[in-house]
Amino acid sequence: MKKTILIASVLLSGIAWAEDAKVCFYEDENFLGQKWCTQQLGQQNMPSSMNDKVTAIRLYGNTYVKVYEHGNQGGKSTTVMQDTFLFKRLNDNISSFDLLGRTTDDFACLYQDSGYAGTPMCAIAGEGIADMGIADLTNEMSSVFLSGNAGATLYRYPNFNNSSVTLIRSSGNLKDHSFNDEADSFRVHTRQPSTLQEQMAAQNELVTYSPIYKATWMGTHNSYNSGDYYWASAKPNQSTSIIEQLESGVRAIEIDVVGRTLKHKVDTSGTSFVRVMSEIKNWLRVNPGQFIYVKFEHSSKNEGYEQDVAREIIETFGNMVFRDAVNGCNYAPESLTTKQLLDDGKQIMFFAFNGDCGNNTDYRSVIWNRMGPETSDDHDYAAGCPSSLPAWELGRFSTIVEDKRGWVWDHYLPVSQVRPALECGINFIGRDQFLPDDADGYIANHIFSWRNGLETPRVGRQHVKLSVGSDGYAHFATASQSEQYPALCMNREGQIQATSQAVSYDQAQATCSNEFADSRFTVPTNARALSLFVKSVNEGAQFWMNYRAIGDRWVPFAE
Repeated sequence: MKKTILIASVLLSGIAWAEDAKVCFYEDENFLGQKWCTQQLGQQNMPSSMNDKVTAIRLYGNTYVKVYEHGNQGGKSTTVMQDTFLFKRLNDNISSFDLLGRTTDDFACLYQDSGYAGTPMCAIAGEGIADMGIADLTNEMSSVFLSGNAGATLYRYPNFNNSSVTLIRSSGNLKDHSFNDEADSFRVHTRQPSTLQEQMAAQNELVTYSPIYKATWMGTHNSYNSGDYYWASAKPNQSTSIIEQLESGVRAIEIDVVGRTLKHKVDTSGTSFVRVMSEIKNWLRVNPGQFIYVKFEHSSKNEGYEQDVAREIIETFGNMVFRDAVNGCNYAPESLTTKQLLDDGKQIMFFAFNGDCGNNTDYRSVIWNRMGPETSDDHDYAAGCPSSLPAWELGRFSTIVEDKRGWVWDHYLPVSQVRPALECGINFIGRDQFLPDDADGYIANHIFSWRNGLETPRVGRQHVKLSVGSDGYAHFATASQSEQYPALCMNREGQIQATSQAVSYDQAQATCSNEFADSRFTVPTNARALSLFVKSVNEGAQFWMNYRAIGDRWVPFAE
């Protein structure tokens, strides 16, 4: 049942929800200064108050906008499909535009600077830009955002000529592909997700059915502290952008909040808070079925700016934010699931480090209490769980935070410890030096479900069983619904047990009800629940789970 009181959204004074399809033009970077908005689709000239004054653009709903240097859609032009916090080319030089409806989430945007900054140029799958000189952006693009199932091929010359590079993941810095400031044309195509991306996507959907304090997510530490956003003399925590982390399956990120900037203690230039929030919103906007948990590390230097931070969260995310509109800095209900939040239209939750939610009422209304312990990596999880964990049993988040940047005080969790830590009830690990290509095996060690690879639903194999391997781990596998296995059942206390009788898939729910009062045919939705059950059964055992195909998707509890 949805917690309608706690999930209820209350407006901050003077702030309207950003739900209507429209475009807003801003005079200053970071969406500041004078603004002008319109919902009218089609070609228009800028009003005199904003003519040649636009520096930033925000889009709402399924809209995109073509902007032009001169009136009546003349002169240099570019297509914008994402919020853009700072134009460089065409900055203070836009006099007309064409507001259009976007019919697909498969598109690519090339950006003038690394970290998706500067003036963008976008195109949908099946199309391209033959000459980036139409916006004076020849050989100036430094990052690429890929939306949906889009890929992009970048060419050094106009008209898709000369050497090229093909991207199947977003890139916060084209230096990583030896193609920085090289593109003069590009094409957008559709792509297939990698096997690992498909595994993580299926598991992330499964985990949405878990109570949020028992969920197993992949996370990163100081997620914004990357050379993709700024030059830093010290080694940053991350080598990739937040977008690349999210594309790879990360659903828990961490940022330090210091006024209107994001600053880590070794940063010299910082990264604007608005910029990072805008990047996250751009990703959520084209991934409506996804949810992100954001840990705020609040600083005393933030006092006096808390109202601004709250406003920017609401201006950026609108009704997507899960807010504590009743008491502020509260504990969310223990039984609440991410699936319930998604069903209520929410896509992002902010929670505080050490329960430090600040003093401002509006700020506290968008920040939840962090709850539970945060540890370093000094415990040997493979040898057993620490006595202080898990907060999993108490309705609290449990996290591990790394710091791996080449200092003598570095600490990080070896990859071999990742799965045991998650099975001890750690909700997520704040990983440093996250690698989207999983060269270190960190992502693979988060897979507790489809460990032997995600199988495709097919005729006669549209239901999922749990098999316990010789290594003591369980894995999911397809089966015919007529096969006979004991069924997994969960009681009201969340305990999982198996029926004594082997039955077909269609008989599983009735058998659970007959053998265990008030129980439900179930599927383990987090690493610890699965581990606890597997330790109670023998190697080679197989069980039915409440998990089957609907179309080409595996869906839990599809009764």
